[in-house]
Amino acid sequence: MINDKDEIARLADEYVLGLLEPMEAEAVEVEMETNPDLAKAVGESQDWFLPLDLSATSETLREGFAGEVKQALGPEQEAASATSKVVPMTARKKKSPWLSKQGLWPAIAATIIGIIIGSYLPLNRPEPVIVAVLVDANGVAQAIVEDYGNSEAQIRFVSDVEVPTGKTMQLWTLPSTETGPVSLGVLPGVQPAVVDGPSLPAPKQQQLYEVTFEPLGGSPTGKPTGPILGKGLGVLQGS
Repeated sequence: MINDKDEIARLADEYVLGLLEPMEAEAVEVEMETNPDLAKAVGESQDWFLPLDLSATSETLREGFAGEVKQALGPEQEAASATSKVVPMTARKKKSPWLSKQGLWPAIAATIIGIIIGSYLPLNRPEPVIVAVLVDANGVAQAIVEDYGNSEAQIRFVSDVEVPTGKTMQLWTLPSTETGPVSLGVLPGVQPAVVDGPSLPAPKQQQLYEVTFEPLGGSPTGKPTGPILGKGLGVLQGS
């Protein structure tokens, strides 16, 4: 059983990002059955990468993608990963060469995630400051909110949403308990939308976002009044 916390964290991230060979991924799944620490780490990694997973559309990797990754890894890291062997984790006595190099995994992850993000973010839009996955009362993801920290935010729906007759959807955030909920805008429908809300302090980790059903034209009180479609806490990007 693997007990080293750093190795567990790296393996969990690799497994969730799909960087393991099929036999290695299978070994992780077998290990999780008897290793609660690894199972927990995989769950936490899945939660962490969920915004990226849900917001990224399927794309064909551009020509030269593999070369970019190899170049980013550098000759030493590339050689190390090329010479590592697939060994069942329960039989490992030492870490594989590329996992044991201090600081290598964060660099690889940052490189690959950066390339993936760059392949689907609109060219004329910067990376968001914060991303929130809005889920309903059953924990089902309904929408992704990307807040750019300049009063502008983007929302995309990831589930089939039925807007009741005579209602509209409105996006809210909670910059602080003193301020209370603030409207970022009334949404035009279930299609992706960019909203330009009021000037607010820079969004922070765990900031609340939610979408409610309101009367046509938006909430008559300036605060949420209708049922909640989905809500979620923001995760700072690059933190």
